[in-house]
Amino acid sequence: MLLMRDPIHDTVDASDAQPAGLSTPLMPAREEHPKAADCRFVIVAPTYDHAPSLDAVLTQLDALGLPVIVVDDGSRDGTAELLRGWTLGGSSRRIVVRHASNRGKAGALRSGFAEAESRGFTHAATIDTDGQHNPADLGCLLEASLLNTSAIVIGARPDRVPGYPWPGRFGRAVSNLLIRIECGVRVFDSQSGMRIYPLRTVSSLGCRTGRYAFESEVLVRAGWAGVSVLERPISCTYHPPGGRVSHFRLGRDTLRGLTMHAGLLGRALLRWCGIGNRYRIRR
Repeated sequence: MLLMRDPIHDTVDASDAQPAGLSTPLMPAREEHPKAADCRFVIVAPTYDHAPSLDAVLTQLDALGLPVIVVDDGSRDGTAELLRGWTLGGSSRRIVVRHASNRGKAGALRSGFAEAESRGFTHAATIDTDGQHNPADLGCLLEASLLNTSAIVIGARPDRVPGYPWPGRFGRAVSNLLIRIECGVRVFDSQSGMRIYPLRTVSSLGCRTGRYAFESEVLVRAGWAGVSVLERPISCTYHPPGGRVSHFRLGRDTLRGLTMHAGLLGRALLRWCGIGNRYRIRR
């Protein structure tokens, strides 16, 4: 059963990242990737009305010694004031990007990635600010990224955690399966927000989906482009101090995700039928 799948694995060579039945292999993305010594990492932390947990998350992120870009996605609680105090700490490594109104997680990530690239960073480590992640777990993802600078690295959460909502477990299993069907990439946690993205690669994939569906779409398009996807196990809690605030809306966001997968599956089916096999799947 998919939910009980055990191994956390490295996924996937370009030759593996294609649905069965393709007569022409998908071509890998032709990108120049930095050597490990040339990589510049930054943490991108999108946040929306997470003031109760944000201060503790920022304290732990500062301890990692990496620059941090926080994207305030139109928060209406005390987030803006908290971030003003955080940046007044005097460190140039503390950067805040503000949205006047909420754009959703995909919009916040895109703003953070654009800011990171404009400052010369090559890789973005992303983390949710609702308190479910342990920032110290980013260390093992950074190590994996340094060994394969062109890969997307996912922090895979356990699939059995106290307080893990059943809609989340079910949606994760369905998303894992659909991604496998659409592009051949096997992942254990397609919905984890803790990741490392090579910025030039992600910007070249042409992802279009908004809000939470972005994190699944980017994996499908990475598979089509021959980009490796790696996973490393991380911890997770659904009972952080101060409580956890989730902005995932079961009906609305599930419908968006299914619509996105329907479009991607349609593209994959065209290739299974041999239509457009001479052309690389892109945008």
